[in-house]
Amino acid sequence: MDFPVNSTIDAKTVRLIHVVLSPLGLSDEVYRGVLERRYSAASSKDLTQAQGDDLVHYLRRLTRHKSSSKLSCDLCMPREKGTSVPADAVYPVSPEQLSMIDRLSAAIKWKRPDGFERWLLRYFGLTDVEWSREASVVINALKRLLKSQHRCGACARSLEKNGGKNDR
Repeated sequence: MDFPVNSTIDAKTVRLIHVVLSPLGLSDEVYRGVLERRYSAASSKDLTQAQGDDLVHYLRRLTRHKSSSKLSCDLCMPREKGTSVPADAVYPVSPEQLSMIDRLSAAIKWKRPDGFERWLLRYFGLTDVEWSREASVVINALKRLLKSQHRCGACARSLEKNGGKNDR
């Protein structure tokens, strides 16, 4: 997002950011990721006043989403019709996503022992999956790759249902 260059953020807005941030329970790493992706800043003190106000608004939106459910993840909790998690929200990869990536990559026949790592680097430019959105893209691509290898549509779905064991 592009914001006009104006005065630096005041101390009151910095405190407000941290007050609104606390109920979310985001780790420092995730919070810094939001700052970096959204504003290209390392700290809330590096923001302009307009960026600080926007961050408060953004965090309040996330807080409303968070308080409407007892689930721990904003991506999987039920949402009101017409609302969604902001596109620039940053979440670490979940253990379930890592498990699915492991199961899918194990089911695929790679030409080399390090085939998955090479594929991940070549097509996604990643050496490791760290964020939830990256994991979602990798999982969908692995499902399509598995489907194309086995030439049937049931393989990817049956893999999800039976815990990674292919019935073939």
